[in-house]
Order: sequence, then structure tokens, then C-alpha cells
Amino acid sequence: MKHRMGRVKPEDWDALARRERDGFAEEFDFMARTTAGVRYDLLLNLMPQGTDRALDAGCGTGLLTMHLARRVRQVVGLDISRSMIAVAKKHQLEQEHHNITFVFADLEALPFAEHSFDFVVAASSVQRTHLNVTLLGLRRLVRPGGRLALYVNVSSFPRLRDWWLARVLMTIPGAFGYLKSYGFRTMWRLIRFQTSRAWLQQGNDVEFLRARREEVRDRALVSASPVPTPATFREMCQRLLPGCRLERTYRWAMIVVWEAPKR
Repeated sequence: MKHRMGRVKPEDWDALARRERDGFAEEFDFMARTTAGVRYDLLLNLMPQGTDRALDAGCGTGLLTMHLARRVRQVVGLDISRSMIAVAKKHQLEQEHHNITFVFADLEALPFAEHSFDFVVAASSVQRTHLNVTLLGLRRLVRPGGRLALYVNVSSFPRLRDWWLARVLMTIPGAFGYLKSYGFRTMWRLIRFQTSRAWLQQGNDVEFLRARREEVRDRALVSASPVPTPATFREMCQRLLPGCRLERTYRWAMIVVWEAPKR
């Protein structure tokens, strides 16, 4: 299945659907449960006091959504993958959270009214979107006095991230950390997933899912935006989220906090 060139072929929709069913969401969930705790803690600590309604934008399998549900009255988790939402709903059922609503939707076409949330959070979900659209869309959802918090992956060499060999080489330093922290079996499972074709294609599959949702099957397929460079992302945030705070948490990630002006 080719994603970078040419037009979408009808049989490719079925190929993507098979990939959606072939355990990708479950493996993603395992990776997030194993490695994303620090990221979620950073974002949860940014939630303002008195938050009543929160949005987990690009919720994946809903792990951050579950944390939010323990802290606020109402949470919405949004994702463009039905298989991710299916796993998230399993977590919701197991943990008996009755204050969560999951929505199947696109980060570039958010189906909410302006000022719908006190806290909007996105954990590693916006970097392959068209940020000029996504950042403004998320910003408009924050109520006056509320907060937008983003954890965004960045790269000084974004195109390298889509090359399989380069991605394998990038995982080597992390592999040693995984081995030390989790043991060989978990390390091998994480590395195998992070270097898999399905994981490397995920950004392009977002575009694929958008086209499928919109039922525009004959359009030319546009590949997903590359992960932004730190300088590009900083400039874009300063322009679209005036007054925001940016912090480089790791070489590959930045946190952005924007406060919606009070009326």
C-alpha cells in the first residue's frame, strides 16, 4: 500500500481497514501504558484548578482520558481511528468511568462549539497535522480563563523519521533504556512496534482516514505533514498562540501552554 505518491486506489481502503484490525491499536496501547507515564504527568500537572470540562484531543487508546476522568466532571476523548477508540472504550468500561464521551473526529475539523472546554490537552497527537489549522481549532475551544496544553514531538531532521533504516538507528539509544527499565521481552516488543511498517505509516494513514471519513475517494492523496522542526514549531506557536509558553522537555519534544484571555 503506497501512501506518498499517486491517487488512492479503491482496494487501498480495504488494506487500511485490515491494518486497523491487525492489532495496531493494541500494540500502541501497550507502548503508551509502558512509556507515556511521564508525558501524561507533565500534562496533568498543567490542568488549571477548577477545571470542569476537559478535551483529550487525539486521545488514542484513552489512557490520558482515564486520568482526566478521575479529576474533572466531564471529559471528551477525540480520535480519528475507530480501533483506537474501541480500545479506549474497553478501558472506560473496565475502570467504570461514566463521565467520558468518545468522539470519532478529525483534529483538523473539530466538531465542538467555541469555548466548549476549560482544559484542552493533546499528547503527541498534533505534530503530523496541518498546524495552521489544528492550533487555531484547538485554541477556539478553550473558554476564557482556560488553558491549552500540548506535548508535541519535534525533529531537527523531520524527513529522516519516515525512513525505516533511520528510524531503526534512532531507536537504538532508547532500546538500552527500555532494556534497563523493563527487561528484554518488553524492550523487544516496543522496538519491534516502533520500527514496524504500520508505525512508520501512521502519519500518512491519518490522511487516509480523513479521506475515507469524508468519502472523497478519488482525490489525490496528500501525505501527512512532517514532524515540525523546533524552530518552525516555536515560530508557529508564537504566531498562532500569542503569549504562549514553550519548554523543550527532551531533544524530541516540546510542551506548549496557552492561557485563554479572561473577559
